[in-house]
Amino acid sequence: MANTASDIPAQARDASPVLILIPQGLTLTGVNTWAIDLARGLASRGRTVGLAIHGGAPGHTEMPLEPIPGVHIARAASLPIEDRGGDIEPVRAFYERVAWDLGATPSRPAVVIPTRHGDCFAAAAALTADPAHRLVLWQHVDDAYERAAIDRYATRASAFAGVSAFLAADLARRHPASADRTVRVPNPAHAPSDCPALCPTPSDADTVELLYAGRLEHRQKRVRALLHMSGALASVGFRHRLTLAGDGVAVPELRAAAPASPDRIRVLPPVDASAMPGLYASAHAVLLASRTEGLSCAVLESMAAARCPIITRTRSGADELIEDGVSGLLVGHDERDQADLQGLGRRIADAVRAGAQIGFDTLGQRAWARARERFTAREQLDAAEHLLTLAERAPALDLTSPIAAFSIAQGSVASGSVPSHGLERLLGALAGLPAGGVALHGAGQHTRQLLPRVLEAGYEIAGITDDDPSAWGGSIAGIPIVSPRALVDLGVVHVVISSWLHEGEIAGAWAQRRSEGLTIHRLYAEAIERIAS
Repeated sequence: MANTASDIPAQARDASPVLILIPQGLTLTGVNTWAIDLARGLASRGRTVGLAIHGGAPGHTEMPLEPIPGVHIARAASLPIEDRGGDIEPVRAFYERVAWDLGATPSRPAVVIPTRHGDCFAAAAALTADPAHRLVLWQHVDDAYERAAIDRYATRASAFAGVSAFLAADLARRHPASADRTVRVPNPAHAPSDCPALCPTPSDADTVELLYAGRLEHRQKRVRALLHMSGALASVGFRHRLTLAGDGVAVPELRAAAPASPDRIRVLPPVDASAMPGLYASAHAVLLASRTEGLSCAVLESMAAARCPIITRTRSGADELIEDGVSGLLVGHDERDQADLQGLGRRIADAVRAGAQIGFDTLGQRAWARARERFTAREQLDAAEHLLTLAERAPALDLTSPIAAFSIAQGSVASGSVPSHGLERLLGALAGLPAGGVALHGAGQHTRQLLPRVLEAGYEIAGITDDDPSAWGGSIAGIPIVSPRALVDLGVVHVVISSWLHEGEIAGAWAQRRSEGLTIHRLYAEAIERIAS
């Protein structure tokens, strides 16, 4: 039941409104789940809260959203955040209108929280030219892209938040002048007061049910490692079934792999929150093979459901979430695992077998107890209220530096995704290669900005490749985008990685991939280096 005006303390009624920005539609992601959850919680405490939601990314399923008491929902389905070519003004104007609707004034400024996309951060930062808006930068994942977006607009931020102790400490280190306005605001688990029914540890003759629910892609989530895990378990006769539920660029590959092993791999479409309890109820353990995380909402959900989490030990969040061998299992990993997903899969398989020995029910019950003790909604909302108060009381900002978009038009030299020396590095790499037979890897902002300048300089590019199948068949500056396997048909001998933020991950993927006849070149190591094929 929504609070009435008489139920809400005067201090809460006078507090600044909060506007949370959702730039890529309500797709099924942990950040979007967090946004809805936080909006609901702050509204329950009397805050005026708004959600500004853009249209969704093509080909991705959106979550249903019922009205939330006390939360104003504004949609801009026809205002995409992607491919704006540096024009963020319509986006800024949309956010400003929603903030006005929430009652933002200089004496009661709206606290604006951007998420997920660099140009969403840029438009939110541009609002701070008007004293009726304050910017809070909230880091959800230990990721180069989100770090770059936060750091680019940090001078306009009134406060910072990290969902884990690691992220909060790293924010304070990167922005020491704002360290006293940087807060750890953990995600909540919403664990019930009574432990859910446990899934008994199976006997040797039973099938162990393993679940991954989330974004299906390889760069961060590394779901291919789970296929290798399944193969490793099958090779030693460990009966199991791996269920993969979600949406993402890896879906075609996973669906192609599933029919070859129908008894042990199944791929489900995205499921909304109402269907998750059923998936958890049938699982013995929930898996996460991520390269990076923040404080995983999916793991917190599994802990609240009393299911054993088996996750990689990332820098952020993993050791806060579980105690290894007590309330779950941590799988050690390092950057080399990006090039050895088979090895990572084998280690996850070893952890699954260890969980069966300890008892999935025992580990699951302890996980629920830890979630109920350490990751409560009250802790999140208390920390969030403290953060918002710091933002409201923050000193005046330096508004002298102009706000540039994160994603700049094709042909521009520098942006949030391209360093100032990026064009020089790319032209230098190409200058050392024979004419013809050269492709770029990466169909993102780095290539979109620099490729026109490369072509103007007279270099020939045979094609562009990318790991995202949805990009194949498109083009940038007239150069076709193809799958990595199609490079040979184009006569490609050299591949230059065209990415600054994700170069290391892409290089690791190429080191794993069979790339006979190709030489892979990096731009941003200490010197331009080659990865031998």
